[in-house]
Amino acid sequence: MNTNSRYSGQKLFFRHIAVSAPLECMTFLQINEPLVSSATKIAQEIKTLHSIRDISAKLKRGNDSLKPILDAIDPKKGNLRDSGKVIWVKSILNQFGVSPMSITLQRKDITPLIPEMARLILEKIVFALLEDSRKLANSQKPIKDGIPTQLVAILSGNATEKEKEYAAQALCNLSDNDVNGQTLVKAGVPTQLVALLSGGANGNAKKHAAEGLYNLSRNEDTHPCLIANNIHLSMSKLLAWRILNTGITEFVAGVLLNLSGNAANRQQLLEAGVHEGLSLSLSFSYTSHREKAYATEALDILNRVLGCTVS
Repeated sequence: MNTNSRYSGQKLFFRHIAVSAPLECMTFLQINEPLVSSATKIAQEIKTLHSIRDISAKLKRGNDSLKPILDAIDPKKGNLRDSGKVIWVKSILNQFGVSPMSITLQRKDITPLIPEMARLILEKIVFALLEDSRKLANSQKPIKDGIPTQLVAILSGNATEKEKEYAAQALCNLSDNDVNGQTLVKAGVPTQLVALLSGGANGNAKKHAAEGLYNLSRNEDTHPCLIANNIHLSMSKLLAWRILNTGITEFVAGVLLNLSGNAANRQQLLEAGVHEGLSLSLSFSYTSHREKAYATEALDILNRVLGCTVS
């Protein structure tokens, strides 16, 4: 059977329900397909969302729209109404590869399940974006702005530790390809990566964020945006504060080295006092060899502008 005939058959199926089955006596088999269809439609709409709040709202509206379908079940059929709710919930979760065992499906009301469903779904959405980033990292064409914009929106919201880690890793993957530089900076990626470094995120998320900034700073086309957003000043402060471990601060020092390697940036770097953060980096005994090498080279470049040498 071809696609058109199958689609026509579906339309006839729904028409048959409407004509031959009074609302008060529809059976579970007759409403199974509308339930799955409703769940699939909701899942497709959710895939572009980027916050638990928005996903919860979409699930709530979908839940409200179930009433006429569930009300059509013969009231004499016992627990079929509850079974219909389970089918709808399972169908949505399956669209995102979430095991229905992850939530309590025995509840008679869907509403209490929605926050947990939204949390599990968002984590799967971010993981899917991470998988996409691996495929797109080596593409010869720049990525479309939809992916970084969605990742930035996820990070800007009330993301969990795991979601932050997935999102930061995805952005790091995308930043490793210079053709994506302009798209990423226009989406506000550098500012969001700095927020991860400065705020509440686990060590893996911070390392991906620092490496992503380092990758972006390798591309001189991104430097005007990085400077305009004071990324250089943020990097200098992070070196001075020493709130990050050395596996992360070496990328931070690397950002300043890459920026200082561009003559167009040097005066602004000096005016921002980044040489002070670099000097502090060298003063700590636990600074890694690579961080010292990056900081020393950056200072050497900047001090030549000042007419002095690295102490």
